[in-house]
Amino acid sequence: MNPMNQTIDSRVRFLEPYEEIVGTLGELSFIEGLLISRFGTITIAIPPDMEDRIRPFVGKKLGLLRTDIPEKQYLVRILDQEPISNEKASAFGDCLPI
Repeated sequence: MNPMNQTIDSRVRFLEPYEEIVGTLGELSFIEGLLISRFGTITIAIPPDMEDRIRPFVGKKLGLLRTDIPEKQYLVRILDQEPISNEKASAFGDCLPI
C-alpha cells in the first residue's frame, strides 16, 4: 500500500489537553500531514514537527503529555533510561510511619 494514499483511521486518537499516553513508542509514519505514532495497540496523531524530537526514542518507553501551553503543546518524558543518581530524591524515605 502506498503511504501517500493512506487516510486517517477512526481508531487514531488525538490527545486532549493534559491527557497523557505512556508506553513503548513503536513505528512513526505520516498520514494526511500528521505524524502517526504507535504506543502498543494505541495509535496517536501528533504534529509533524515533533518527528525529530521523538524519532530517536522509537523502541523506548515514553510518556507523551499534551498541554494547553502554546509554545509547549506536547511534553515528552523518557521512562526507560538509567537513573541519573542512586541517591534518594527526597528525605521522605527516612521518615518514620505515623
